[in-house]
Amino acid sequence: MTTSVSTQHKGNRMSRVLVVGLNPAWQKTLNFTSLQKGQVNRAESLHFCASGKGMNTAKVLSCFKHQVSLLQIVGGDNGRRVVQACSQYGINSIHLEVPGETRVCNTLICRETMKETEIIEPFAPGIPAAEISSKLISLINNSATYDAVVIAGQAPDGCENDIYGKLLNAINADLTVLDAYKNISEALLKRVNVVKINKMEVEVLQKLYPELLHTNGHPEQKLFLITNGPSSARFNQLTGDDWEQADIPVPEIENVQNPIGAGDVVTGAFVHFSLCGLSAKDAFQKAIAAGTASCLSPVPAEFEMCDMENLIKGKEPG
Repeated sequence: MTTSVSTQHKGNRMSRVLVVGLNPAWQKTLNFTSLQKGQVNRAESLHFCASGKGMNTAKVLSCFKHQVSLLQIVGGDNGRRVVQACSQYGINSIHLEVPGETRVCNTLICRETMKETEIIEPFAPGIPAAEISSKLISLINNSATYDAVVIAGQAPDGCENDIYGKLLNAINADLTVLDAYKNISEALLKRVNVVKINKMEVEVLQKLYPELLHTNGHPEQKLFLITNGPSSARFNQLTGDDWEQADIPVPEIENVQNPIGAGDVVTGAFVHFSLCGLSAKDAFQKAIAAGTASCLSPVPAEFEMCDMENLIKGKEPG
């Protein structure tokens, strides 16, 4: 396990990145002046977009002008909308079409409290698990060499538990990043270069694997990037028997519009800055600025480059 990245930008050539985001969503974002539980609530605005951790991460990498492919499972009208959105964002959709209907994610944002509530539909592909794995592998076999691979989000119900491991076996990449925490095996954790999850997710994994952030007899380098909303993020890098640990402050901003997808922006931006040759710590710090900038946009996982640059420099965005 190594966090070194040998592939960097050369001239105008951008990196080839595969995002494995098997469970996309068609997102509805509703904004309320005040949201009252158990009452009739009328939204003041409504926005639709393609979303899910994979889509959000792919959008960010495409924004940085990488050659981005998104491996996903789609179905029905919502699935077609997601594929169409990929085209609009310059993302190459490598998708398996199934009988099930791609889920809808409803995000309710209360302006009074600036808290968000997500209501997420289930998604059942509707075909056997082994068939899903074999078909996904066949989709990537003709283009299985990438500069980076990102596993983003949990696989849909009905997939094999080791589907991510099987997919990684079919892919060659210098950098592999895991941004998921459900149904994750210890073997998969040891195979990827970087684990980027939030504080709640790492606590879930530590209950399953108490030695997650310990050497546990494995001298290879490990890197864990742990976000915690607007609170400081945590950088944990292990080389041999020594940990480098640091708190990464999150810039304070006003006029937050939509924090949904900010963690996915961090993932995508970290991959970008790593592929540019930055150290893991520097890449994470800049990625945190990108994630913070995205909170200023009403659309999930989108941000202005100037806002990110200002936050990196310690200036006010805008």
